[in-house]
Amino acid sequence: MERSRFPRRNRVDYKALNVLSTVDLEVHLKGRRKFKSGSKVYFVERLISRRRLKNEDFEYLVKWKDWPLWTSTWEPSAHLNEHLIRAYSNPTVTVERLQSASVAFLEGILSILKSNA
Repeated sequence: MERSRFPRRNRVDYKALNVLSTVDLEVHLKGRRKFKSGSKVYFVERLISRRRLKNEDFEYLVKWKDWPLWTSTWEPSAHLNEHLIRAYSNPTVTVERLQSASVAFLEGILSILKSNA
């Protein structure tokens, strides 16, 4: 049998390419962090979402600080600080943050309208 002249390429995980952003992909390709259970404390960057369990409790999708988005995990409410859960349930929005979001929204709409004209 004849061998191919072309060098063998690394396999591409197309499912990961579809799900991840380019920033997450670069972190993923540079090297994976090893997960160690029970040896470290991990800090929460933010709570992304919430879902109800069958026993009327909630699980929260946690974005971990200094970890890429694809490593976010669903954690039961018992594993989280009450302050985090309260901040997710009743967020405090400052006037400055609200104004900057409305200005960004208006600029986005105007730029789309200008490009369509």
